[in-house]
Amino acid sequence: MIHSGLLTIALGFNNFALGRLSPSAYMNQVESFTLYFVYLFVAKFVLVYVYSLGASIAAIRTTKALRLDFLQSLLRQDISFFDSSEGGSPSVKVTTNGYDVLDRESMIVKVMLTSFVQQQHQQRH
Repeated sequence: MIHSGLLTIALGFNNFALGRLSPSAYMNQVESFTLYFVYLFVAKFVLVYVYSLGASIAAIRTTKALRLDFLQSLLRQDISFFDSSEGGSPSVKVTTNGYDVLDRESMIVKVMLTSFVQQQHQQRH
């Protein structure tokens, strides 16, 4: 496993194995590094939650605007428009299209944010 070598170095096992650290100093170092890993996990969890929440809010707002525009244009139609039976009722259309837009927009926002973060990471290294 690739990470096991890095983890032993990060936790200072090599120094302990070579006799540079006492067992109690090694355990103190392991405990502090373990705490860092917990902090990193919590930070990643919070950031992913905020990221997902932001993408969902953006998609919901766009869907709301789309539904309002659709309703306004629907109310401007002539009565004969509602007599034609093309493709189902307007409420089914707006619901289906709204969910489609919501799914696609949330996916697009997530892909854009991910690619931006990857690009920033690559520029730094």
